[in-house]
Amino acid sequence: MKIDTPSTVELKKAPNSNQKFRLAIIFSFFLLVGMNSGGFGVILPDFSATYSLTKGDSGLLFTAITIGYLIASLAGSWVSARFGLRNFLISGLLLFGAGSLGLWLLPPLGLALLARLVLGMAGAALETGGNFYVAYLPRNTALLNYLHAFFGAGALIGPLVATWILDNHWGWQNLFLIWFGATLILSTGFWLAFGHLPISALSSASSENAPISHESAVSTRNPMRQALKHPTIWLATIFLLIYVGAETTVGSWSFTFLTEGPHFSTTLAGGLVSIYWGGLTLGRVVLGWLLERPGMVGRDRLVFIGCILVSIVGSGLIWLAPGQPLIAGFSLFLIGFSYGPLYPTTLAILSRIVDPHLVSSAISLIIGLSILGVAIFPWLAGNLLELGGLVTLFPFVIILGVVMVGLGVVLLRPAKPVQVLKSEA
Repeated sequence: MKIDTPSTVELKKAPNSNQKFRLAIIFSFFLLVGMNSGGFGVILPDFSATYSLTKGDSGLLFTAITIGYLIASLAGSWVSARFGLRNFLISGLLLFGAGSLGLWLLPPLGLALLARLVLGMAGAALETGGNFYVAYLPRNTALLNYLHAFFGAGALIGPLVATWILDNHWGWQNLFLIWFGATLILSTGFWLAFGHLPISALSSASSENAPISHESAVSTRNPMRQALKHPTIWLATIFLLIYVGAETTVGSWSFTFLTEGPHFSTTLAGGLVSIYWGGLTLGRVVLGWLLERPGMVGRDRLVFIGCILVSIVGSGLIWLAPGQPLIAGFSLFLIGFSYGPLYPTTLAILSRIVDPHLVSSAISLIIGLSILGVAIFPWLAGNLLELGGLVTLFPFVIILGVVMVGLGVVLLRPAKPVQVLKSEA
């Protein structure tokens, strides 16, 4: 017999319009984190110039945000279980506001790195908490793709806002003043949506896709330890670590590649980077919808491998013809569109093939460790640019794509669900 927990009862009793409002707020968190991520690539040259950082030294900026992200995401399952998902998300908003305000004040390099670390913790809290919330809802494959599409939409808007600030000579730090203002607005919306709804840990919530009995959930202990022993979770983590590294490398270094290579104007280069993030957004919306169609059930592997292969083609095009704006824009769109569904659909698949009580721990582990790709691969790319020049950027991305093909073939091979608990009759 399937037993509803207090949190799921509250959610089921809530009017549909309230649920839509809550989802809108959760989606807006991803929009904000995406704007910060996408905009940073545009201000990276000015940021580095302010602190006299070389391309190789700029890896410190990615390392700082990754450490913060790692800390908060790995702690997400425990924190949301101990203090409630609502408080976990509130902490993310507070940290995002503090990190943004800190960078706006143009602190010394050490404090700037600390602010980047705080922004990493904030992003992890908002993203991990948002994934927790949506992963347990019906239609989670489509909803997770739409959720992450809002990250892509934010990453599309971010470069445009950053380019506008630079074109008006207002100083890169003012970008973070805008993010701080957005945080205040979202904090108000979050309180209106969730202020009177006691949402505790979602590890006890039931999923339409994988029901779990109350007795089984109670008897299960140390879900993070079990997740650490789960081979499928580790394979997904490695896959997404490579993916996150590739996505961030393209998003962070394309502006530098286009302005210092073919010497595109700031406005043109910023617009082309936005096309990349726009493709990412559109890919998540279109393929999230496509993977829900009856004829596409069970074809995740085919779609995944096809997407990665198309991204390799896009990387090859911009590598071979970097000076052509149309080709560069088309190539970046192809890469972004192909990358789009990989991350959210992997999370959705895992939520169906692992025990429901492991879902929150699996998401925490995957998000926490895969974010290491933000530190590792853009840093490697920066050093390659220093040593071999701008021409090395997209061959590096192609190599990452080839590795993802191999991992994707293994990860998404047809297999029986592992340790799925059955609900009692």
